[in-house]
Amino acid sequence: MKVFVKSLLVFVFFVSFLFIGCATKPVSYSFIEDEQKSSSISFQKGNADLKFLSFDGRGDKPKRGTHWDPVIVPSERELRIVVFAKYNSRAPVRVITPGLLGQVVDTATSINETIRNVSTEVVFLCPPLETGKRYMLSFVKESGLPGKNILILTDLETNNVVHQQEFQTIIGGYTTR
Repeated sequence: MKVFVKSLLVFVFFVSFLFIGCATKPVSYSFIEDEQKSSSISFQKGNADLKFLSFDGRGDKPKRGTHWDPVIVPSERELRIVVFAKYNSRAPVRVITPGLLGQVVDTATSINETIRNVSTEVVFLCPPLETGKRYMLSFVKESGLPGKNILILTDLETNNVVHQQEFQTIIGGYTTR
């Protein structure tokens, strides 16, 4: 019986990986027309998620099961890139404490998670990019309460940070600094 259960679990894992792991695939998307100079920007996925929405007010919604990555953009001019930044605080392991103390601890933990969470659109003001280079735009959530939200543009060839932009989330929107 144990062998059957283990085999079933392994089968479910592989089937889940096949269908869920392959459910989203990156598709290159270009804003270049008629031999313009260009650069590419990829978007980092992870605990702090970043998704491309539009560039200078232009952009199409990707088909279901895909996301734009990399995005080919004109170089040598400032860009306004709209991205969707998302971060869900991972709840610490909760110790079950009965009574009023347990409720206070659970409430404080829930408030902490809510304050740190981010789910908003942000305008990233990108400096002029060098022609032919590849860049990575990532979202970093720093520690602390609520913690800084930082968008970081990195040159993939040299791993040098090209530009950083901090933003704060507010109920119903965002502000940039």
